[in-house]
Amino acid sequence: MLIMRMTLMFTGDEFSPQKFLESTQRPLTVVDKIEPSDTNDAFNEPYGFGSLDARNPKGIGITHYHNLDKYQLWYVKFLEEEYEELHRRGVDDIQLFTDIFYCRQCNFYMLNPDILSRIGRYKVSLPFSVYSLTPKQIKHILKDEGYSKKKIKRIFKLQGE
Repeated sequence: MLIMRMTLMFTGDEFSPQKFLESTQRPLTVVDKIEPSDTNDAFNEPYGFGSLDARNPKGIGITHYHNLDKYQLWYVKFLEEEYEELHRRGVDDIQLFTDIFYCRQCNFYMLNPDILSRIGRYKVSLPFSVYSLTPKQIKHILKDEGYSKKKIKRIFKLQGE
């Protein structure tokens, strides 16, 4: 079983996540945001940069349960539609961070050729982390993502677990 969780991360010295969020019509899940004027409690001074971490509102991608291409395509479409606006609003660094959680064997392609060529048009870093987990830990992630016990059972059944 493999779970993919992608996060778009936008940063810039002049970037105001709130102003960007007010301007976009695209649905997204905000994971974290920092305004340049927000106070960094560790140093008791403003951060001096803005950042926004956002995810697909559908949450995560799961092999054999979701179409991972459709899951990934949301991120590409978001960039295609919002890239110029993000830069106009001060974003100077974009990352598409991917977490991979798996149990048993880990075989996957990061992005299909079409998605990879489309995202390659933009200046975007593609960092990722891979975590080997037990089935119990995978179930915990699914529960945290809002999946019911019934859906979790169905997902594991589809995976042959």
